[in-house]
Amino acid sequence: MSELQTYAASTISPVLSRALADLALQEPPIDTVAYLSNWLKLWAAAQEAESKRKEDAMKLIEHKERLSAEATQKQAGIALEKEKAARPMKLLAGVIDKVAGVDYREDCKHCEAYPSPSLWQELTDTLREAIVGCSGCYVGEVVTSEEGGKLIRYIVNSGTGPGQGELAEGDGVAWKVFEPVEVEEAGDGEENGQRSRQIYLPNVMDVDEVKYFTYAKPGAFIAVPISYTSVLNKEALEATMADLKERQDQFTEEMAAYQDAKAKHEEEVAGLEEGAEALEGPVEPVLRELTPLGGVQRQLVLCVDTLGAKGGLMEIPDEVREKLDELAGRLSDAMAATELQAIREQAEYNVSEEGRSGRKGVLERYREGSCGEEVEKAVAEAMEALGEDAAAPSDEEKEIIKLSCKFSVMRSVVSGDVKKDLLADIAARRLPEEALSVLIKAFLLFVAGQPSEALAADQPPWSELVTAINSDAVWESVLAVDLRLPRPNVAEEGSLARVKEMIRKAVESGGLRGEDGGAIGDDVAEAHPVDVILLEVLEAAVELREKDVTARWLVSDLRKKLFEPQGVPDAVEAGEVAEGEEPAGAGEETVEEGEEGQQQQQQQKVPVAEVRVDPSEVAAIDGDFVPLLEKDLAKLAEERGQGADETVEA
Repeated sequence: MSELQTYAASTISPVLSRALADLALQEPPIDTVAYLSNWLKLWAAAQEAESKRKEDAMKLIEHKERLSAEATQKQAGIALEKEKAARPMKLLAGVIDKVAGVDYREDCKHCEAYPSPSLWQELTDTLREAIVGCSGCYVGEVVTSEEGGKLIRYIVNSGTGPGQGELAEGDGVAWKVFEPVEVEEAGDGEENGQRSRQIYLPNVMDVDEVKYFTYAKPGAFIAVPISYTSVLNKEALEATMADLKERQDQFTEEMAAYQDAKAKHEEEVAGLEEGAEALEGPVEPVLRELTPLGGVQRQLVLCVDTLGAKGGLMEIPDEVREKLDELAGRLSDAMAATELQAIREQAEYNVSEEGRSGRKGVLERYREGSCGEEVEKAVAEAMEALGEDAAAPSDEEKEIIKLSCKFSVMRSVVSGDVKKDLLADIAARRLPEEALSVLIKAFLLFVAGQPSEALAADQPPWSELVTAINSDAVWESVLAVDLRLPRPNVAEEGSLARVKEMIRKAVESGGLRGEDGGAIGDDVAEAHPVDVILLEVLEAAVELREKDVTARWLVSDLRKKLFEPQGVPDAVEAGEVAEGEEPAGAGEETVEEGEEGQQQQQQQKVPVAEVRVDPSEVAAIDGDFVPLLEKDLAKLAEERGQGADETVEA
C-alpha cells in the first residue's frame, strides 16, 4: 500500500464513510453533492471547535497548577521566614533548657566539672549562631594571678574574641558586672527584684573605657555575670564528712531512744483496759538534712559582641538580652548544684563502710603482693635465667637487675589484684586532690608511655585523667613497658628529669612523706592508699630508669668522645720534640731567671678538650642522656677553669 493509500485509509476513508452513511439515511429527493459538502463543512467546524476546547481546557489546567505552585511556594517562603525569625529564640531556649535539665550522672561523668570544656564550647557556638550579627561569644573567669592581683582569664571562645587572653582588674567594662547594684523598688502589684547586672553597650565606639583586643570596630557589646558559691574545695569536703558522721551518730542515738520508747509504749498499750483511750506512740526519727555549706564566691562573665558585623551596626534585641540573663542564672544554679552533689557523694563514700574497707583492702593486697619476699624470689629467678655460662654480673648490674625485678613485681600487682579497687577509688574522687592528679599524670606519661601531647597541660582536667587511666590500652602498656630501653628524643614532659620533679611536687603538696623525706606514715597510707601506691610504683620506676641510664651513659661512645683530649698534636701527647724546640730540661742552665721568663711561662697554653658532642646528638640516642651530658659539660668547664688558674699562678 502506497503512502497516499495509507493516508486516505486512515484519514479520508473514515470521514467519507460516516458522511455516506448519513446520506443513505436521508429521504429523497436530496442534493447528494450539496449534502455531502455541508456535512463535511460541519464536521470540520466541529473538529476545530473540539480542538480549541481541549486547548483551552489544557491552558486552564496549567494556569490552575501554576497558581497552586505559586501559592505553595509563597506559603513555604512565609513559613521559612517565620522559622528563620523564630530560630534565634528557639536556639536560646534550647540552650537554657539544656542547662536547666542538667543530669549529674550523665553530664558529670568521671567527676567532670560542669560545664565541661566541650559543653562550654557548644554553648558559646550556639549563642553565636543564635544572635544575629554576633561576631564573638566568650566566657571569662575571675582568677588570682601569680603576683596576687585579680584578672579575668578567658576560658572559651567562639568566633573573633580574646581567645585565651586576660583582662587585668579595672581594665575595660566587663569588670562592672561584678559591682553591687541596688534592689529595684517594685511598682503596684509587682514583687521586689534585683536589677539585672548585665552591661550593655549599643555601640562600643561611644564608650572610652572599652578595651579592644585587636583594633577598634563599631558594634554592640553585652557582658552578663555568672556567679555562685563554690563548695568544690577541701574544707567543704571535710565539713561534709564531719556533718555526715555527726548526723549518723545523732540518728543512732535517736533510734535507740525510739526503740526504748516504742517497747515501753507497747507494754502500756497491752495493759490498757478494754474501751480505754488509745495512747499516742513515739515518733520514729528520720535523718536530718545536712548543714548548708559555706564556700567561696566564683565569678565568671559571659560576653557577646557584634563588632564589625556585616550590614553595619547591629544591636542586640531586648528579648535576647533577657534570655542571656536567664541562661546566666541557670548556669549559676547548675554549677552550684553539681558541685554540692559532687562533694556530698565523695563525703558519703569516704565515711561509708564500703569506702573504708575498699581503701584498706587495696593497700593490704598491694603490700602483700609487692613485699620483699616476692621481689627476692623474682631476683633469684632472673639470676638463674642468666645461665651458668654467662659472665658473672657486676655489682652495678646486680643492682639494676634487682631494681628491675622490684618494678616488675609492683606493676604486676597494680595491674592485677588491686587495679579494680584502685580505679574504683579514683572514680569516687569528686574533688581531685592536686597530689593525686600529678601522680596519675606522671604514671600515664612515664610508666604507661602515653603521648605527652594528650597531657600537655600543667594540670589536665580531672575527667581526662580518669578516662585515660581507665583505658585497657593504658594497662596493656604498663605491663609491656621496658624502662631499660633507650627513649630517643623523648618529650620533656615525659622525661626522667620532669617526672622526678612531678613526684617531688606531689609529695610536697600531698604531705605524703615527712619534712625529711622519710618513710610514708601509716596514717597517710590509710587515708591516701591510691596516692601511696602510685607514688611507690613511680619511685621504683624512676630509680630503675635513673640507674640504668647512668650505667649506659658512663660506657657510651659519646661520653668517651667528650673526655678524649682534642686539639693537642699527637707528637706532643707522645712526648716527642717538635721541630725547632729543645727537649725538656735542655738549656736549663742557660735560662735566665727573671721577669721575662715568668711572662713566657704565663703565656704558655694548656691543651684542653674541645667539646664535640651536641645535645641533639645525645638526645637522638636517649633523651634522658641530656641531663647527664649537661652535668659532665659543667664538670669539664670547672676543670678547665681550675687548670687555667693553676697555669697562670705557676
